[in-house]
Order: sequence, then structure tokens, then C-alpha cells
Amino acid sequence: MKQTNNSTKLGNEPIGKLLRDLSVPAMIGMFVMAFYNVVDVLFISYGVGIEAVAGLTIAFPVMMIMMAVSAAVGIGGASVISRRLGENRHEDANRVFGTVLALIVVMSVAGLITALFFLDDLLVLFGATPDILPYSYDYMFPIMLGTVFFAFTFSTNNIIRSEGNARFAMVTMVIPAILNIILDPIFIFALDMGVKGAGVATVVAQGAVSFFILRYYVKGESSLRLSWTSVSLRFSVVKEILSVGFPAFVQQASGSLMMIAINAMLIQHGSDMHVGVFGIIQRIMMFTVMPMIGVMQGMT
Repeated sequence: MKQTNNSTKLGNEPIGKLLRDLSVPAMIGMFVMAFYNVVDVLFISYGVGIEAVAGLTIAFPVMMIMMAVSAAVGIGGASVISRRLGENRHEDANRVFGTVLALIVVMSVAGLITALFFLDDLLVLFGATPDILPYSYDYMFPIMLGTVFFAFTFSTNNIIRSEGNARFAMVTMVIPAILNIILDPIFIFALDMGVKGAGVATVVAQGAVSFFILRYYVKGESSLRLSWTSVSLRFSVVKEILSVGFPAFVQQASGSLMMIAINAMLIQHGSDMHVGVFGIIQRIMMFTVMPMIGVMQGMT
């Protein structure tokens, strides 16, 4: 296994320099993701219409819960792994990483089952009206089928950053955003897939970066070793991971609940169009929120 100097840097560099080195790449990655989200909505609103944007706005809380679970596993796993590495317990760190991968498999199976059997009911529960339900479903169905890619990229991003490799963590955010911007017009317009095309483009982009991250581990560029024999649910480790990651889940899940409540009020006192307009405004607001999240990620 090729050892990097990232862990050594974390222990020896001045705090100010570390904060800059870790926060700036995270801010850039978050900014590019925010830009992609705006471009995504622009393509959909232009190619399909405001009701399609409303469908995405209803579906977004489902994605937020998916990201919240992935963040809980990633942040919790990163915390446990970094402590093991700090104690020079590299084999234990690899076993924790194996447990993180096992949890990603569990999340992927749950996403697949939800897509096949419960997605319609879930979207209606989250506020989808008969007019916008088809758009929400068309967007979310391929994304739920591709849960394995989302869970893997979101979880490992935190682990990569915890090793001190903030630049590669930034790359794993920038690559899918740029691919999405390129693939959206191809799937939405050229292939005439509409909203479903936006969902498929997102899955393809996440799948591409997933293989890029796998290459990072297989090539030995990480402090961790990828070994499929270590992939198993060790419940003592799962408990340790979730005890750290649960607050992150609560924070992001509460944001999802807030969005569900706002969407419900907009539908009750307005119309589907108002939900779509709110979705556009929300994506634009990400430009101010995402860089701040990047600073916080660098601090953690």
C-alpha cells in the first residue's frame, strides 16, 4: 500500500495553513456543485417547463434524506477512521472502512427497493400533486436505482477529506458537476428524454466519479486499503460510526422536513407554479450557502 503524506501533514502543519488548504478546495467543489444545480434547473425549465421544476422541487427532499444518510455514514466513518490512523491502527482503520462499504451496500439495497415499490407513495407523501407527480417520479426513479453511486461518492468524500486529501475530495465533487452540465442537454434535448434525462445524466455522472474513486483506492493512493474481504457489518463499529454521524443526519434531515412543509404550504395557498419558482430561488441561494459549508468541512 502506498502511504501518502496527508496524515503527517495534518499532524504538523500550522492550523491557519491547514484550514486554508482544506477549506479552499471544499469551497470550490461546493461552488461548482451549486452552479450545476442552477444550470440543471435552467435546462429543465427551458426544455420541459415550470411544472417539471416543481417536480424536482418536490423530489429534492427525497434526495436530501439520501444525502443525509450518506453524510451520517461518511462523517461518522471518517471520524472513526481518522482516530484509528492517528493511533497507527491501520488494520483497524481498514476494517472500519470495510464496515462503511457494507453500510453503503445496505443503503443501495434500500434505495432499490424504494424505487421499485414505494417511490410513488413516497413522493405523494412529500407533497406531489397529480400534475407534477409524473415529473417527480421520472426524475427520482433513475436516481433511486443509482443509490449505490450516490451513497459511495458522498460517503467516501468525507473519508478522503479526513485523510487530508482535500484536493482529491474537491475533484470528486467537480467531476460529476461538470459531467452533469455536459450530459444534461444531451439527454434532455438531443435524446428527448425530458426530466428523466436529467435524472439519468445525474446517475451517469455519479457512476463515472465512483469508478474514479475506486481507482484511487485500488491504486493505493489512499492511506486505506480496499479489500472486499473486509466488507462486513461489524455492529460495534456501526454503533460507533452512527453515534458520530447521527447529528449530521438530523441536521440535513431537518432541512428536508422544512422543505416538505414549505412545499405543502405553497401548494395549499398557491399552485404548482409557485413550487417551481421556489425551487429556482432555492438553487440560486445555494451559491451563498455552499461555500460556507465548504469552510465548515475544512474545519472538521
